[in-house]
Amino acid sequence: MPVINMDSILDKVYAWERSDKGQKKIQGTVNKYVRNNVSRTKAGSRVVTQRDMLDAARKLVQTIKDTAHGCDLPTSVLAHFDSLNIGKLQRQADDSYTIEINFTDDLTRESLQPEKYGGVRNIIAIFNNGYPADRSRSEAISHVAGYWHGKETVALEFRPGLYFLQDAVNDFNMNYGMPLGMYAELGAVYDSE
Repeated sequence: MPVINMDSILDKVYAWERSDKGQKKIQGTVNKYVRNNVSRTKAGSRVVTQRDMLDAARKLVQTIKDTAHGCDLPTSVLAHFDSLNIGKLQRQADDSYTIEINFTDDLTRESLQPEKYGGVRNIIAIFNNGYPADRSRSEAISHVAGYWHGKETVALEFRPGLYFLQDAVNDFNMNYGMPLGMYAELGAVYDSE
């Protein structure tokens, strides 16, 4: 009676898995599962599908909104969070995927003296990052005043950062993304470090 040497067979399977040909075949199969939203391999391993990625993006948007609503933000600033848009999945050269989430409405604000100072390009970044008390800035804006919503207002010399976007991303990464091997990162305009 013939004898089957399982150790020999498994050694050959493991060698094939580590070979370039084996890695290419495995990655091709996983990529097909990802695209076709097959969440388990035949061996039972979990696959993060495109549907999972889009669900994660929706979860991140909700986390950002919830975190922002927990801050002391003006209603006009909070309104921008309704414009958060989830972009299309973009497959990268290394077979990973990215999704951009952006504000789609106008985040600019006029200065109290727009003819002299123009304005702010991104009001969300101002509240998130803040700006430091700086002698040259303080002197430059010490006389900036104007009417804002019908009330005379004086420009702030500094604004502490609320870092609500960092809080939202950290919350998402720790509680949702990490278990799925996903992570979110902020765009440079919101990176205050």
